Amino acid sequence: MRSILRSRAATVLVLVALLAAALPSAVSAGGVGAARTTAGAAGPSGRATAAPCVRGSKACPIRIVFRRGAYTAQATSRLANQSQERWFAVKATKGQTMVVVIDGKGATGGTLYFPNGTQDGGPGGRVFDGEVPASGVTKIRVTESLMAEPWTGPVTVVVLIY
Repeated sequence: MRSILRSRAATVLVLVALLAAALPSAVSAGGVGAARTTAGAAGPSGRATAAPCVRGSKACPIRIVFRRGAYTAQATSRLANQSQERWFAVKATKGQTMVVVIDGKGATGGTLYFPNGTQDGGPGGRVFDGEVPASGVTKIRVTESLMAEPWTGPVTVVVLIY
């Protein structure tokens, strides 16, 4: 049984290495930009419409969705300055192993907010590699690193769950 687990862990590490190497070419236009609704405008009934939902904000995180049977999924957005942040969300089950890799045009940082209130993260690259502490939606906050030169461009979050 242990040899099977070691073999599976080795396979996962190879997949993570391949994903990290492929990230620059995997950045696509999908997920870049923001969808907005009109805030405070009166709808047809004369009542004010709902507050704006900007894709990638804390209130409207970009969903990272896995295809059936897949171990990995990714989503892309864009950062324009060091004060900007993008939020992503991924659904996971307690006890699963999750690896989160963030790749941007420049230095990044990432923080994971788990459903049980705990958080983890660090500077860009592999920001999390461990067991999921609680079932539900985990939010991932991505920012430019304040310790590096400012940059503008795409940022991709790759999640591996097994």
